[in-house]
Amino acid sequence: MPEVYADIVLLVNFVMNTFVLWAVSKLNRQSWQGQQNWRKNKIKYFLRLSLGGFIMALLYVLLIVTVPFGRLVSVGASIILLSIGIWVGIRPKGWKAFIGNLLLGYVCSFTLGGLGMMLFYTIGMPGYHAPAPTYISWTLLVSCIFGAYLLIKLGLRVIEKVTIKKQMLCPVTISVGGCDISLQALVDTGHTLHDPLSNAPVIIAEFESVKAFLPDSLRLIFYENQENNLSGLLDGAIGSTFHERIRMIPFVSLGLPNGMLIGFRPDSVSLSTSQRELIRDDVVIGIYNRKLCANGRYQGLIGAELVSHPA
Repeated sequence: MPEVYADIVLLVNFVMNTFVLWAVSKLNRQSWQGQQNWRKNKIKYFLRLSLGGFIMALLYVLLIVTVPFGRLVSVGASIILLSIGIWVGIRPKGWKAFIGNLLLGYVCSFTLGGLGMMLFYTIGMPGYHAPAPTYISWTLLVSCIFGAYLLIKLGLRVIEKVTIKKQMLCPVTISVGGCDISLQALVDTGHTLHDPLSNAPVIIAEFESVKAFLPDSLRLIFYENQENNLSGLLDGAIGSTFHERIRMIPFVSLGLPNGMLIGFRPDSVSLSTSQRELIRDDVVIGIYNRKLCANGRYQGLIGAELVSHPA
């Protein structure tokens, strides 16, 4: 019987399991990037995935040294281990999400395993015929993970392109004090944000796209990521005519039950659709201090009501 080094098996499985959980979360778009304190949340996010991967690896090592493995036991153990990893690392909400994550986990695992077998028999050790599970090559492991990473990123790019084609992009021109700025906005049916005072619909725009409208004092606050400092924000607006345009827009999102979006009231907003061009003066622009789209295809979000009903 071949020797099995528990520490090596633990480390290899930890790396592979963590990668599989990361791939599942990426394919499922379960990211913390839309929340405040993103850097801290990102660390928690990866720590949670790592914890899930470590628990899976530890349980696997305990199983192989205590339980005689058969085909049935192996299949059952893989389902249980992956379920535990997903529950700890991803925390899906509801059974539907859990089953979807579990299926994605198997797809990612088979992709990783298939690449490993392909690389083992093509660029592995020439003339080496020992069973694959007893032979560990760090070059093979890194190559396998890197190849799977490229495949997943390519898959995400294709999914994103197909999804964007199905979604509607709308050119938007914002006018403030005789100055116009144009951007591309995605029509989002789930976006129903309104200004609580005027009930005006809110268009969310990236800070980088609308910063030319803001006075220097307000721009500095966004550069320093202090947009949640309401007193500093109001102090920064005092002394400029822009303070009359400022709006505070409360919102609720995943992990942020009491968020506050800083916005401003423009003179007018022009929206161009395939059917007509609309000009609205009852719109508020909410400023988002991050990227809305990773590849820059759009810089704003608008609710469907803005393009489906005339002013």
